[in-house]
Amino acid sequence: MVPGRVVALLLAGAGLFAVVEVWRRMPLGTPADPGPGMFPLLLAATLAGLAAAAALGRRWPAPSPAAGRRALAVAALLVAYPAALPRLGFAVTTALAMLLLARALEPAPWPRLAAFALVASAAAIALFRVLLAVPLPRGPWGF
Repeated sequence: MVPGRVVALLLAGAGLFAVVEVWRRMPLGTPADPGPGMFPLLLAATLAGLAAAAALGRRWPAPSPAAGRRALAVAALLVAYPAALPRLGFAVTTALAMLLLARALEPAPWPRLAAFALVASAAAIALFRVLLAVPLPRGPWGF
């Protein structure tokens, strides 16, 4: 089997696992009144679908070892994100996820990555909690 296809299948499996975990553990709400699990569910389903489509594609260049490690890091992050939400809360989990995702995809200085992660987390909170009034999981620190 072509190594790229293996990575795509692993990502599809991680996406499916995340879909099941979000479905089981988080309130989804409705399309008119989305719950805190709706967005992670849509992201995980998108990952699973795109990765499955990629696995079925015809052309597969052999990925570099670094690309394989990045893909596995992203897959692990997508599995860990819904598991960490109830424990750490949306703000902290999203900031950590953005930090690690940015580091996996584009190595850059840590201060720049931390600034990006904090801004992305604040923007997500502003969008979901403030603008859309979606109740988001609060961590042990109350935010």
